[in-house]
Amino acid sequence: SAFLLNRSSDLRFVGIFANFYALSRIPIGEAMTLNKTAPFFTVFFSWLLMGEKASRRQMLYLVLAFTGALLVMKPGFRGEATFASVCALTGGLGAGLAYVCVHALGRRKVDGAFMVLFFSAFSCLGSLPFVVFGYSPMTPAQVAILLGAGAGAAIGQFGVTAAYRYAEPRSIALYDYTNVVFTAMFGFAFFSQVPDFASVAGFLVILLAASLSNRR
Repeated sequence: SAFLLNRSSDLRFVGIFANFYALSRIPIGEAMTLNKTAPFFTVFFSWLLMGEKASRRQMLYLVLAFTGALLVMKPGFRGEATFASVCALTGGLGAGLAYVCVHALGRRKVDGAFMVLFFSAFSCLGSLPFVVFGYSPMTPAQVAILLGAGAGAAIGQFGVTAAYRYAEPRSIALYDYTNVVFTAMFGFAFFSQVPDFASVAGFLVILLAASLSNRR
């Protein structure tokens, strides 16, 4: 269990840093699309490491959800910033493999809250050198936004950890794509960002894939 805790924390930490770097270097649509390969890696590693095979229907729903995400994010992929693109893909790989580790820890009856605490503590320690050597003062507004992001991430981490503790990764991987829908909803609510036709179609495709999988 200790080994799996360390590896899951390592992978999530590397995945998050890689994704943050990519978001600062390439368009958000490209970065998020590459990061959204995480469910595919989750299914692949759950098969490779835990012997859990995904059915053709499950893979079809996963591909359907990914197609919906592509419609929403509309990446350009102009061939620029190759290293940043590789980092975004690495973020997806790290997240996918970390979810498999979480599921394995759940089988060993490791408490979900302890997993989140361990991961958070590891991330804080790993981030410390960057804070010390690259610190710059923030405005009150930036602090408030950062606290809000942290609170949202904590809630999401508890939810994801609980999901992968109790259910097989192949069964819930595609639900990772629903955050594309929620992101758009919050964008509309807080920033008056109105989605275009392709984005609405993508939302419907993601929800359809999740609904079909749930019925199954």
